[in-house]
Amino acid sequence: MVLASITEFDYWILEFFHRLAVAAGGFFTPFFLVITSLGDHGIFLIVLTVLLLCFKKTRKLGVMIVISLFIGYLTSNIIIKNIVKRPRPYSVNGSDYISWWEFTGKVTDSEYSFPSGHATSAAAFCICFIWYYGFKKYWGIIFVPILMAITRLYFVVHYPTDVIAGLLIGTLASLAAFYLTKLLNKAKFMSKVYGFPGLENLFRKKETQPTEVKTENKEESNKESPKEEK
Repeated sequence: MVLASITEFDYWILEFFHRLAVAAGGFFTPFFLVITSLGDHGIFLIVLTVLLLCFKKTRKLGVMIVISLFIGYLTSNIIIKNIVKRPRPYSVNGSDYISWWEFTGKVTDSEYSFPSGHATSAAAFCICFIWYYGFKKYWGIIFVPILMAITRLYFVVHYPTDVIAGLLIGTLASLAAFYLTKLLNKAKFMSKVYGFPGLENLFRKKETQPTEVKTENKEESNKESPKEEK
């Protein structure tokens, strides 16, 4: 009974996004394709994380995100995916999902469907900003993983329950990383890590020491010789 309800829920949501794609005439496809490709293999998020680590001001956040992404990847991609082994929607023979998938461009992914690795990594990265800086300042960043999740449904590479699970795992991973980073910061060697010079030094203008002002007047090279008394 529960399984039937979940199946109906997944179908209804994917059908909604298919109708949206048809009604818009594929208008969203190029934009969504760019967004969803940013999550492929986590390369884009890894690059951003490395940049955060390169600056002293954001290094603590960068360390937190490294831990969060690792927990999210380990949980979703390594453990749960290989236990559940849920097929992708477009790989189910005889289903409506195949034609819906073909309509949006046949975007493929090599791993299992549940949970969504894209949604997990996006949430694991973005929600760290909220834990670190506070909800009031960075509340808008929650729409980034939601948008990523929407693109996965639009291209029919995931079921809605896949992306919901991915968002939840990514959020929990970021929360775990927040507390783990607090514990890690107590270690003495971390002060050296955080204090290591960052790339911001490359953008600072080198302080030029003021040139010494010569107080002594240059002696006149041609001094007037005293007039001889006649």
